[in-house]
Amino acid sequence: MSEHTTRCCHGSHIIESDRITTPRCCHGSHIITTPRCCHGSHIITTPRCCHGSHIITTPRCCHGSHIITTPRCCHGSHIITTPRCCHGSHIITTPRCCHGSHIITTPRCCHGSHIITTPRCCHGSHIITTPRCCHGSHIITTPRCCHGSHIITTPRCCHGSHIITTPRCCHGSHIITTPRCCHGSHIITTPRCCHGSHIITTPRCCHGSHIIESDRITTPRCCHGSHIITTPRCCHGSHIITTPRCCHGSHIITTPRCCHGSHIITTPRCCHGSHIITTPRCCHGSHIITTPRCCHGSHIITTPRCCHGSHIITTPRCCHGSHIITTPRCCHGSHIIESDRITTPRCCHGSHIITTPRCCHGSHITTPRCCHGSHITTPRCCHGSHITTPRCCHGSHI
Repeated sequence: MSEHTTRCCHGSHIIESDRITTPRCCHGSHIITTPRCCHGSHIITTPRCCHGSHIITTPRCCHGSHIITTPRCCHGSHIITTPRCCHGSHIITTPRCCHGSHIITTPRCCHGSHIITTPRCCHGSHIITTPRCCHGSHIITTPRCCHGSHIITTPRCCHGSHIITTPRCCHGSHIITTPRCCHGSHIITTPRCCHGSHIITTPRCCHGSHIIESDRITTPRCCHGSHIITTPRCCHGSHIITTPRCCHGSHIITTPRCCHGSHIITTPRCCHGSHIITTPRCCHGSHIITTPRCCHGSHIITTPRCCHGSHIITTPRCCHGSHIITTPRCCHGSHIIESDRITTPRCCHGSHIITTPRCCHGSHITTPRCCHGSHITTPRCCHGSHITTPRCCHGSHI
C-alpha cells in the first residue's frame, strides 16, 4: 500500500486494512475515538440519521444526523420545527385541540385544532357562536345577569338574566316596580329629596325626602342643599351660607360693618374690612392703621414714646423723639446725647455711653493705643494699651 493512500491509524502507526479486524471510524487517516456517525470506517459528513456512530436506515426521528430520544414532533424521521399539532413525536393530521404542537387532553375551548386564548363562550371544548350567557369561556345554565353572552359581575339592573339598558329603578340587579326614590336605576336608601321615585338633583328646598313646592312655602326657610334648615344659620335667599359672611339674624349683611364670625359687632373693636381683628394691630377708632404709627396694643399712641415700627418700645433703646435710633449715636439711657448737651467728655461704644474705663479718643473708644487712665497719652513704653512700669522698650512698646 502506498504511503500516500488514505489509511486509518492508531497513534503514529498505520493500521493496515488486513490488520483492522474490528470496525473503526476514521477521520482522514486517523482512528476517531469520539462518537461520530460513520459509513464503514469513515465519518459521514452528509446529513444522515445515526445511532451511536452508525447510519440508521430504519425510520426514526432525528435532529441533524442523530436520533432524537427526547419527545419531539416529527415528519418521517426528522424533527418538525414549524408549528404542527402532534401526538407523541408524530404530526397529527386528524383534527384535535392543541397547545403549540401538542394535543390538549384537558378541557379547553378550541377553534379547529388550536386552543382559543382570547375570551369566547364555549360548550365543552368548542366555541359557542349562538348567543348564550357565559362565565369566562363556559356556558352558564343557572340564571345570572348578562351582557351579550357574558355574565355581568359589576352591578347592573337586569330583567331576568339580561341587562336593562333603559332607565329603571332597581334593587340590586333587578327592576323595582313599586315606587321608590332612585338615583339613575338604583334605589336610594340614604335620605335625598325626591320627585316621585327619582332624586332631585336641581336645587330645591325639601322637607324630609320630598320637594317643598314654592306655592306651599309661605314663610321663608333657610336650606342646606335641598333640605330645610330649622336651626338658626346665616342664609342668602333660602340657602345656608357656608363661606364666611357678616350677618344680621339669619341674613347676609352686604353693607360694610365690623363683624365677629358672621354677626355684626355693635361695640367698638378694631377691624379689617368687616371682621374683628383679634391679632395685635395698630388701629384708629375701629379700623386697622396700615400707615406707620406708634401704638400701644392696637391703638395709636399720640403722646411721644420711643417706638419700633408702630409699637411702643419698653426695652431700653436709644431714641430720637419717639423712634428708635438705628444710626450710630452716643446715648444716655434711651435718649440721644446731643452734642450741645454733652458738657463733659464721654467715651462711647456704638451709640451708648461707656461708663466703664476704656481708652478713648475724644468721645469714642479707639483701636488699641497706649493710655493713661482712659485717655490716649504721649508715646510711652506700653504693655497692651496701658502704660506699664519701666521695662525695656523698642520704640513705645515693651
